[in-house]
Order: sequence, then C-alpha cells, then structure tokens
Amino acid sequence: MSGLAIIIIIIIVVIIFFIASKYDIRNRGTRTTGNVINVNSRTRTDQYGVSHTTYHITYEFHDSTGKRWTGEASSGSHRSIGSTVTVYYLPDRPSRNVVDL
Repeated sequence: MSGLAIIIIIIIVVIIFFIASKYDIRNRGTRTTGNVINVNSRTRTDQYGVSHTTYHITYEFHDSTGKRWTGEASSGSHRSIGSTVTVYYLPDRPSRNVVDL
C-alpha cells in the first residue's frame, strides 16, 4: 500500500471516530441548556470570490451538581453572546460535551 493510501485510511478512521464520539455523547449524555459566552468569526474568500464566515463559539453550562463547564464549537451560522444552546455531556465526565448549533 502506498503512503498516500495509508494517510487517507487514517484520516477516514479519525473522521469516523470523531462522528461516533459525538453521536455517543448525544446518545448517552445528559441534555442541558448552555449559554454562549464568546464569539469569534473568521471570513475567507474562496477562489471564486465568495466569502465564507466561520463562527467559533465558547459556551458554558452547569452539570447536575451545579459545577460550571465550558466548551467550544464552530458553526457556519452566527450566534450572539448570551444566546442559549443545547449541550449534551457525559455525567461522569462533563468535560466531554457537544453542543447543537
């Protein structure tokens, strides 16, 4: 097998693992409401002159014990500071969380 084929296989495996991990957190996790506490945007122009903006958000949420946690996510749609988001986290590891954007 060539080096390029091995790299492609590794990338595919990483993508599958990443998607499965997010699905697992949503499936097994606890659902709560969080708040957006920071928004940064980045705009780039593609080869056809079309602008694309990506929003990087930081959100906070509280677990079932009341402890505050934060997470980060990227989205193609704008979120305002203070807006609410749905957060899923693993009860035994709230640092493992995902947000619906």
